[in-house]
Amino acid sequence: MRSKRSKGGRQQFWLEHVEAARRSGQTLKQYAKAHGVAVSSLYNAAFVAKRAKRRQAVVASAFVPVRIESAGSAPIRCRLRHAAGWQLEMERLPDPKWLRELLG
Repeated sequence: MRSKRSKGGRQQFWLEHVEAARRSGQTLKQYAKAHGVAVSSLYNAAFVAKRAKRRQAVVASAFVPVRIESAGSAPIRCRLRHAAGWQLEMERLPDPKWLRELLG
């Protein structure tokens, strides 16, 4: 097992114990007793590891693949609505510089 000196070292130390406990087939309580580590710290590390995995799963599922296809010769309809109530309709997307000046 690694040293517990730095914060990252402590996290890695406890993560390695949690993984070793899972591989051993023992409960966390049994593993803690057998290896002389605090059972509460081991349970806390297991909780933190589980929460981190859930967060990674949420972040990974937040993105979806997108495919952009050419519309061919069909014109792009663009409608701009301003908060003041006026709107513009165009066949194509406007030049960004022109739009910035208009809305600026």
